[in-house]
Amino acid sequence: MAKQCFFVGCDNNSTNNPEKLFLTVPQKVDRRKLWFEAVGRTYIPGKSLYCCEDHFDLEKDAENWIHFKLMGTRLMLKDNVVPRNIVRKETSSQFTPTSRKCKMETQQHSRGLRRKLFPEPTVPGTSQDVTEDVEDLQLKTVASPSGMFVSAKSPEKSVSPLRTKRRTLRKATQTRVSTKDQSSMTSVEVADKSTNTLRSLSSQIYQSPHKPIQGSSTSLSSSSLSLQSGSVYEPSSESLHETNMMISKELLVKVEIFKIENNSRFYLGLPKSEFFFIKLLQEELEVPVEHIYIVLKKIRTDDQFVRLGTDFALSTSGVSNIFSKTLPKMATKLNELIFWPEKSKIQRVLPRQFQTYYKNVEAIIDCFEIQVERPSAAYQQALTWSNYKTCNTCKYLVSSTPNGLINFISEGFGGRTSDVEIIKQSGYLTVVPENATVMTDRGFKQVAGLFQKKKVNLVRPPSVTSTRKMTKDEVRLSKLVAALRIHIERLIRRIREFRMLGPHATTDHNLVPLLDHIVIVACGLINLQGPLIQ
Repeated sequence: MAKQCFFVGCDNNSTNNPEKLFLTVPQKVDRRKLWFEAVGRTYIPGKSLYCCEDHFDLEKDAENWIHFKLMGTRLMLKDNVVPRNIVRKETSSQFTPTSRKCKMETQQHSRGLRRKLFPEPTVPGTSQDVTEDVEDLQLKTVASPSGMFVSAKSPEKSVSPLRTKRRTLRKATQTRVSTKDQSSMTSVEVADKSTNTLRSLSSQIYQSPHKPIQGSSTSLSSSSLSLQSGSVYEPSSESLHETNMMISKELLVKVEIFKIENNSRFYLGLPKSEFFFIKLLQEELEVPVEHIYIVLKKIRTDDQFVRLGTDFALSTSGVSNIFSKTLPKMATKLNELIFWPEKSKIQRVLPRQFQTYYKNVEAIIDCFEIQVERPSAAYQQALTWSNYKTCNTCKYLVSSTPNGLINFISEGFGGRTSDVEIIKQSGYLTVVPENATVMTDRGFKQVAGLFQKKKVNLVRPPSVTSTRKMTKDEVRLSKLVAALRIHIERLIRRIREFRMLGPHATTDHNLVPLLDHIVIVACGLINLQGPLIQ
């Protein structure tokens, strides 16, 4: 569908002006209203509209003008820029001199020159002599059908002035103008006052006797410039290169989307059978599907923003902004997939290993840690230091059903925070229902009192001390609980498949504030992957 400029009084569109750049009207309500107010139109929400380049000074209005010219990335305007009427001195297009407006101006100028050179025929019977003296007439701009230009403003240029001798036309003189080509040949028949014979005058292009300016590579000789009426426009190698670059980038984006959609589990962490969820997410967030792909691929593969920008033909800063703005919205929607199901539904899909001894278990809890960059402040270093991982980490409490459905994920805590403090501050005790049975590791022995107050049964291996030897029953119970707790370890392994949540991912300090959103998105996608044991 053709893009039509929404500026009042502007008829530019992508069909008649394919060389022009059309910028999308912002979807954000505040900026969109400013644009509509600037052009004097009634506000229309949601609809995709465009504004052509004629209403911007892109060198000043664009945020990434140099990068756009060099790399061909998507052009981004500054926040305070609105479309406006801009008077162009030379051409209406900022990218090509062969715009329609320029051609019309040159055609009108050429017709004016012909009127001065060859006046209209005089009416017989008049006694006045029409005398016209045309000296040192300089061709300014002549446009040929092939789109090329001949410019001869001054004698220093490659085209010398066209000189015409003084001619006197009688009252009976009839002038016939026969034009073969607007830019290459003009044939004129003029009556001589003495002999009344016709002479043929033709406009020719002469080489200037002056030497060209050094460094100028412009040559308008007949051997290098063809102005025949049947000539075909051949674009320059530079324009061909830019066109090929744009086509290559569009092709790369299509290939990248094709790879993602055909192997979504690897690139996004979403099974192909659940790929319809992307469409639902796009409708809820009202963002392009490419933005969703960028966020999910970043979390899944932990690719650098530079590489993601190359894959999606965007700038590095643009990809970073998309990630930081889209991620919180996506986390809000995916957080709805993390919930505590009813006990009857949990027991309906209970794995066979739990049905014999622990069929009442509704949740298994454990903690996992993610390494982050070492903070610059000593206080933050102390809060995030983990003796278990021997590095600076963020710590999360995760709870899942025996079948592998995540029913709770806490916010991030410093690596030095104990399990008891995380249970208290995370709000897990307010989520777990009364009389439920929760299975934990041996390290959660100090939280038994907290669960008893909530009337929650706690199943964990017996404590081990160096002064007392374990009995046979305690050893048997430890092995049984450890064999069942392996399900939470498998779930954490699924979380680790998202490379940004790896044990030694070393999250950048700029992304640490977004780490909670990243964990929520990963856990929501894991709940769409199906049960741990088929």
